[in-house]
This record gives sequence, C-alpha cells and structure tokens, in this order.
Amino acid sequence: MDASMVNLVSNMAMSMQSAQLQSAVGISMLKNSIDLGEQQATAVSEVLSSVSPSAMELSINPNVGGNIDISV
Repeated sequence: MDASMVNLVSNMAMSMQSAQLQSAVGISMLKNSIDLGEQQATAVSEVLSSVSPSAMELSINPNVGGNIDISV
C-alpha cells in the first residue's frame, strides 16, 4: 500500500468514528429531551388532578370565543 491509500483509509476511519460520536450525542440528547417531556407531563397531570372541578368550571367564561368579527 502506498501512502495515499493509507491516508485514505485513515481519513475514512476517522470520519466513521466522528459520525458514530455525533450519532451517540444526538441519541443522548434525544433521551434527555424525552425524559424532560415525561417529567413535565407528570407535573401538569398532578397539577390538573389537584384542582377541583368546580374551580375549573368557574374559570370558564362562556361569552368569550363565541363570535368572530371579520372585515373584508
């Protein structure tokens, strides 16, 4: 093998390792995002379950959002 072939193989190996590292980092970040989303969903669920239904009913305003004003 000549030097150019050795350099080519070396560069390809380094590129593959870099791609594997980028993939591993991306997967790790995705796992962290999923975990954070699950924690936030759990927190929202706990807050909503702690609110009494009558308090939620009082917070609804039936006069808001019933009409749309459009000008042409």
